[in-house]
This record gives sequence, structure tokens and C-alpha cells, in this order.
Amino acid sequence: MTKILRGDRNQCPTCNLYFNSTLAFTKHRIGDYTTAQRRCLIESEMLDKGMSLKATGWWVSAQMPTERLPQAKLADLLPNPCLTLPFQINASNRSIPCR
Repeated sequence: MTKILRGDRNQCPTCNLYFNSTLAFTKHRIGDYTTAQRRCLIESEMLDKGMSLKATGWWVSAQMPTERLPQAKLADLLPNPCLTLPFQINASNRSIPCR
């Protein structure tokens, strides 16, 4: 099945596999550039390198973590939001000065 190549996606002209990024494409090629020893990795070698084949048929350089990180709150990131923000917004969307 032919895929549409947009953005950073590409297809290897040697093995005809599809890659989601130039990084993934480059990661699947090994060997010396100056000799004829350069080749594509086979599927098991790519999996051993941490690459992943998505259900859509695109190889990616690494699999995304399955667990979501807890979302940070502004109050957790800034010790005192008033030091950074000139005002706070209350529930009625009116500006109130920080104290």
C-alpha cells in the first residue's frame, strides 16, 4: 500500500519501508558511508534498537510511553504566580491585582 509522504515522513528506497521521521529512517540504516557495506536493519534489529512499528504502518524511532505523566499546575511550576503575572483572573473574568 502506497502512503502519502508529507512533512518529515519518508520511504526507504532500498527496503521500501515507511518512516515517520528522518531520525527513524537514519536509525534503520547502518554501516560505513564510504564503502558498499551500508544496509537497512531487518525488523528484529529495529525492534532491538527500540524502534516501533505503528498500526498505521509507519516505523518510529522510539515508542511513546504508555503512562501519562501527571499534568503540572501553574501553582506547582511557579512559587508565586504574582511574581510573574501582573494580575490574576477570577471566575467572572475580571482582573484583580495580586497582593
